[in-house]
Formats: sequence, structure tokens, C-alpha cells
Amino acid sequence: FTGNDPWYHFRQVQYSVENGLATMPYDIWTGFAAGSDSGQFGTLFDQLIAAAALIVGLGDPSTQQIATVTAFAPAIFASLVAIPTFFIARRFGGNAVGVVAAAILALLPGLFLQRGTIGSADHNVAEPLFLSFAVLGFLIVFAVAERERPVWEQLFESDVKGLRSVLGWSVLAGVAMASYMYLWPPGVFL
Repeated sequence: FTGNDPWYHFRQVQYSVENGLATMPYDIWTGFAAGSDSGQFGTLFDQLIAAAALIVGLGDPSTQQIATVTAFAPAIFASLVAIPTFFIARRFGGNAVGVVAAAILALLPGLFLQRGTIGSADHNVAEPLFLSFAVLGFLIVFAVAERERPVWEQLFESDVKGLRSVLGWSVLAGVAMASYMYLWPPGVFL
């Protein structure tokens, strides 16, 4: 691991693996000797890695398997950011712009690249992924609403057929936003 935070998340992942994907509610090693609530940082990031470790370890992963999955997770999260980046950029400029945006993301040096390397297990690399999916979800909802033009009367008349597309995409966008906020609670500012 490349620093202090990966070790913290490794402990969070171990706890989640051993406790049915629950997050550690209180961490004595954070703010030692009194400890502190770990709610802001022991979230969906650790649970996703724990779920992957459980899959890799066939339900009972070893400490080495948990450490390996935790070490590789940032590179996977960082790679996945290219997907919503492509679709967001494509929405505004077409396929070529989407490809260029994903290429720039992949090749641009800086903190994103640094945090997206193997061994740098920190929630900061998952934030852009979930933020991008939330933004993409809302862009899709706005496009569907612009195309479908829903009105309040449809809701009051229970026009499920007419609202199905708008409501379905709205729920998915809401889930994407909620996932982002569960991963990073200050994401509420989005």
C-alpha cells in the first residue's frame, strides 16, 4: 500500500468482509486514543471492495486475498471512470468528443492518475466514478424529460404508461446520486 489511507481502507474492508458487508461504525485507530466515528470514510467504497473480495475468495477470502483486491481496486475504479466520461462528452459533442474525453482522462497526469494506481486504495478514486454516473444519470433524465414532455396532469391522472420512461430514468438517476452521496457524504453539494 502506498500510504496511510490504503491501510485504513484495508481495515475497513476486512471488517466488512467479516461482518456481512456492514461498515465499521467506530474506529479506535482514527483519532487515537479516543477514536472517532468512521461513517464518512467507511462507506460504499469499502463495501464494494469487500464484496469483490468475497467473490474472489469464494465467500471466505484470506487476508492476502482481501489485501490484493483492496490494492487492485483503485485501478479498476479509475478505469471505469472512462465509461461515464465518454457518454457525458458524447452528449455534448458526439462520439469523437467522447473518445477524446476518455483518452484525455486516461492520459492526463495528476492526482487522478496517482490515486488510480495499484496500491493507492483511497475513496478519492471512486468519487469521480460515482459522481460521473450521477451526472450522466441526470443528463439522461433531462434528455428524456425534454423528449417526453411530462406534465403534472399525467401524475394526477396516474398515467403510468406516459410517465414510465421519465420515472424509470429518474429512479436510476436518484440511485446513482444516492450511491455517490453514500460513497462521499459531502457529495450532497452536487
